[in-house]
Amino acid sequence: MSRGAYVDPAAGRTTFRQYGEKWLGGQTTDRTTRTTVEVQLRRHAFPYIGPRPLDSFKPEHIREWLGALETTLPKSSYRRVIFNTVSAVLTAAVEDGRLLTNPCRATSVRAPLAGTPRVRPWTAERVFAVRAALPERYRAMADAGGGCGLRQGEIFGLAVDAVNHATGWLHFECQVKVVNGHLVRRTAPPPSWRPG
Repeated sequence: MSRGAYVDPAAGRTTFRQYGEKWLGGQTTDRTTRTTVEVQLRRHAFPYIGPRPLDSFKPEHIREWLGALETTLPKSSYRRVIFNTVSAVLTAAVEDGRLLTNPCRATSVRAPLAGTPRVRPWTAERVFAVRAALPERYRAMADAGGGCGLRQGEIFGLAVDAVNHATGWLHFECQVKVVNGHLVRRTAPPPSWRPG
Protein backbone atom coordinates (compact mmCIF):
# COMPACT_ATOMS: atom_id res chain seq x y z
CA MET A 1 0.00 0.00 0.00
CA SER A 2 2.85 2.39 0.78
CA ARG A 3 4.24 1.82 -2.75
CA GLY A 4 0.83 2.56 -4.30
CA ALA A 5 0.63 -0.97 -5.72
CA TYR A 6 -2.34 -2.24 -3.75
CA VAL A 7 -5.44 -3.54 -5.52
CA ASP A 8 -8.48 -4.44 -3.45
CA PRO A 9 -8.95 -8.23 -3.94
CA ALA A 10 -12.73 -7.84 -4.06
CA ALA A 11 -12.43 -5.27 -6.87
CA GLY A 12 -10.06 -7.54 -8.78
CA ARG A 13 -12.55 -10.42 -8.78
CA THR A 14 -14.82 -8.46 -11.11
CA THR A 15 -14.74 -10.15 -14.53
CA PHE A 16 -13.64 -8.40 -17.69
CA ARG A 17 -17.18 -8.67 -19.04
CA GLN A 18 -18.75 -7.14 -15.91
CA TYR A 19 -16.29 -4.29 -15.90
CA GLY A 20 -16.47 -3.86 -19.69
CA GLU A 21 -20.26 -3.54 -19.59
CA LYS A 22 -20.00 -0.94 -16.84
CA TRP A 23 -17.31 0.86 -18.86
CA LEU A 24 -19.58 0.86 -21.92
CA GLY A 25 -22.40 2.39 -19.87
CA GLY A 26 -20.16 5.30 -18.91
CA GLN A 27 -19.08 6.21 -22.42
CA THR A 28 -20.11 9.65 -23.62
CA THR A 29 -19.13 9.40 -27.30
CA ASP A 30 -21.74 9.64 -30.04
CA ARG A 31 -24.22 6.79 -30.41
CA THR A 32 -22.63 5.39 -33.57
CA THR A 33 -19.22 5.07 -31.93
CA ARG A 34 -20.69 3.52 -28.78
CA THR A 35 -22.56 0.93 -30.86
CA THR A 36 -19.41 0.05 -32.81
CA VAL A 37 -17.34 -0.34 -29.63
CA GLU A 38 -20.07 -2.43 -28.00
CA VAL A 39 -20.18 -4.77 -31.01
CA GLN A 40 -16.39 -5.15 -30.90
CA LEU A 41 -16.45 -6.16 -27.24
CA ARG A 42 -19.51 -8.42 -27.43
CA ARG A 43 -18.38 -10.30 -30.54
CA HIS A 44 -14.64 -10.43 -30.20
CA ALA A 45 -13.61 -9.90 -26.56
CA PHE A 46 -16.32 -11.03 -24.14
CA PRO A 47 -16.56 -14.58 -25.59
CA TYR A 48 -12.80 -15.09 -25.09
CA ILE A 49 -11.71 -13.05 -22.08
CA GLY A 50 -15.06 -11.96 -20.64
CA PRO A 51 -15.24 -14.52 -17.79
CA ARG A 52 -11.68 -13.82 -16.60
CA PRO A 53 -11.40 -11.90 -13.29
CA LEU A 54 -9.46 -8.66 -13.70
CA ASP A 55 -6.88 -9.55 -11.06
CA SER A 56 -5.94 -12.74 -12.94
CA PHE A 57 -4.95 -11.03 -16.21
CA LYS A 58 -1.42 -11.60 -17.43
CA PRO A 59 0.19 -10.72 -20.77
CA GLU A 60 -0.06 -14.38 -21.83
CA HIS A 61 -3.87 -14.14 -21.73
CA ILE A 62 -3.81 -11.19 -24.12
CA ARG A 63 -1.36 -13.01 -26.43
CA GLU A 64 -3.63 -16.09 -26.47
CA TRP A 65 -6.68 -13.94 -27.16
CA LEU A 66 -4.88 -12.17 -30.02
CA GLY A 67 -3.94 -15.55 -31.48
CA ALA A 68 -7.56 -16.70 -31.38
CA LEU A 69 -8.68 -13.38 -32.86
CA GLU A 70 -6.29 -13.80 -35.77
CA THR A 71 -8.00 -17.06 -36.80
CA THR A 72 -11.44 -15.43 -36.93
CA LEU A 73 -10.52 -11.96 -38.23
CA PRO A 74 -7.90 -11.99 -40.99
CA LYS A 75 -7.81 -8.19 -41.34
CA SER A 76 -5.04 -6.91 -39.08
CA SER A 77 -6.25 -3.31 -39.01
CA TYR A 78 -9.63 -4.37 -37.58
CA ARG A 79 -7.95 -6.59 -34.97
CA ARG A 80 -5.90 -3.56 -33.96
CA VAL A 81 -9.05 -1.47 -33.43
CA ILE A 82 -10.51 -4.22 -31.19
CA PHE A 83 -7.20 -4.56 -29.33
CA ASN A 84 -7.19 -0.80 -28.66
CA THR A 85 -10.73 -1.01 -27.30
CA VAL A 86 -9.80 -3.85 -24.92
CA SER A 87 -6.70 -1.93 -23.87
CA ALA A 88 -8.85 1.15 -23.13
CA VAL A 89 -11.11 -0.95 -20.88
CA LEU A 90 -8.11 -2.38 -19.03
CA THR A 91 -6.52 1.07 -18.69
CA ALA A 92 -9.75 2.30 -17.07
CA ALA A 93 -9.62 -0.73 -14.73
CA VAL A 94 -6.09 0.27 -13.69
CA GLU A 95 -7.16 3.86 -13.12
CA ASP A 96 -10.15 2.67 -11.08
CA GLY A 97 -7.89 0.57 -8.83
CA ARG A 98 -9.20 -2.80 -10.04
CA LEU A 99 -6.02 -3.90 -11.81
CA LEU A 100 -2.37 -3.17 -11.11
CA THR A 101 -1.11 -2.90 -14.71
CA ASN A 102 -2.60 -3.12 -18.18
CA PRO A 103 -1.42 -6.43 -19.73
CA CYS A 104 -1.96 -5.01 -23.22
CA ARG A 105 0.98 -2.68 -22.59
CA ALA A 106 3.44 -5.43 -21.72
CA THR A 107 6.52 -5.56 -23.95
CA SER A 108 5.74 -9.18 -24.86
CA VAL A 109 2.32 -8.22 -26.27
CA ARG A 110 2.40 -6.94 -29.82
CA ALA A 111 -0.59 -5.03 -31.06
CA PRO A 112 -1.84 -6.13 -34.50
CA LEU A 113 -0.38 -4.08 -37.34
CA ALA A 114 -2.31 -1.03 -38.43
CA GLY A 115 -2.19 -2.09 -42.07
CA THR A 116 -1.45 0.05 -45.06
CA PRO A 117 -4.23 2.09 -46.60
CA ARG A 118 -5.20 0.89 -50.04
CA VAL A 119 -7.46 3.77 -50.93
CA ARG A 120 -6.76 5.11 -54.37
CA PRO A 121 -8.75 8.15 -55.40
CA TRP A 122 -10.65 7.77 -58.63
CA THR A 123 -9.35 9.59 -61.66
CA ALA A 124 -11.44 12.48 -62.97
CA GLU A 125 -12.32 10.35 -65.99
CA ARG A 126 -13.74 7.60 -63.79
CA VAL A 127 -15.75 10.05 -61.66
CA PHE A 128 -17.26 11.59 -64.80
CA ALA A 129 -18.00 8.14 -66.27
CA VAL A 130 -19.79 7.02 -63.10
CA ARG A 131 -21.65 10.33 -62.95
CA ALA A 132 -22.81 9.94 -66.56
CA ALA A 133 -24.03 6.38 -65.88
CA LEU A 134 -26.14 7.44 -62.89
CA PRO A 135 -29.77 8.46 -63.26
CA GLU A 136 -29.95 12.24 -63.42
CA ARG A 137 -31.44 12.62 -59.92
CA TYR A 138 -28.36 10.90 -58.37
CA ARG A 139 -25.66 12.81 -60.27
CA ALA A 140 -25.31 15.45 -57.57
CA MET A 141 -24.08 12.64 -55.28
CA ALA A 142 -21.13 12.05 -57.62
CA ASP A 143 -20.42 15.79 -57.58
CA ALA A 144 -20.46 15.94 -53.77
CA GLY A 145 -18.37 12.79 -53.38
CA GLY A 146 -15.90 13.24 -56.21
CA GLY A 147 -15.71 17.02 -56.18
CA CYS A 148 -15.91 17.78 -52.46
CA GLY A 149 -14.63 14.53 -50.97
CA LEU A 150 -17.76 13.92 -48.90
CA ARG A 151 -18.34 10.43 -47.54
CA GLN A 152 -21.52 8.47 -48.19
CA GLY A 153 -23.19 9.39 -44.88
CA GLU A 154 -22.35 13.07 -45.38
CA ILE A 155 -23.83 13.00 -48.89
CA PHE A 156 -27.03 11.36 -47.62
CA GLY A 157 -27.32 14.01 -44.90
CA LEU A 158 -26.65 16.96 -47.22
CA ALA A 159 -29.58 19.37 -47.37
CA VAL A 160 -30.46 21.38 -50.47
CA ASP A 161 -30.03 24.66 -48.58
CA ALA A 162 -26.50 23.63 -47.57
CA VAL A 163 -25.26 24.87 -50.94
CA ASN A 164 -24.72 28.63 -51.13
CA HIS A 165 -24.43 29.39 -54.84
CA ALA A 166 -23.64 33.06 -54.21
CA THR A 167 -20.53 32.39 -52.09
CA GLY A 168 -19.54 29.00 -53.49
CA TRP A 169 -19.57 27.46 -50.02
CA LEU A 170 -21.00 24.08 -49.08
CA HIS A 171 -21.99 23.66 -45.40
CA PHE A 172 -22.64 20.08 -44.34
CA GLU A 173 -23.88 19.71 -40.77
CA CYS A 174 -25.50 16.30 -40.77
CA GLN A 175 -24.69 12.70 -41.53
CA VAL A 176 -26.91 9.70 -42.04
CA LYS A 177 -25.53 6.50 -40.50
CA VAL A 178 -26.76 3.00 -39.84
CA VAL A 179 -27.04 2.26 -36.11
CA ASN A 180 -28.39 -1.13 -35.03
CA GLY A 181 -29.94 -1.62 -38.47
CA HIS A 182 -31.71 1.76 -38.51
CA LEU A 183 -30.88 4.96 -40.37
CA VAL A 184 -30.02 7.74 -37.92
CA ARG A 185 -29.43 11.41 -38.62
CA ARG A 186 -26.46 12.73 -36.73
CA THR A 187 -25.78 16.43 -36.42
CA ALA A 188 -22.14 17.40 -36.21
CA PRO A 189 -20.29 20.69 -35.74
CA PRO A 190 -20.69 22.50 -39.06
CA PRO A 191 -17.74 21.82 -41.35
CA SER A 192 -17.55 23.73 -44.63
CA TRP A 193 -15.95 23.23 -47.99
CA ARG A 194 -15.30 25.70 -50.74
CA PRO A 195 -14.12 24.68 -54.19
CA GLY A 196 -10.55 25.81 -54.79
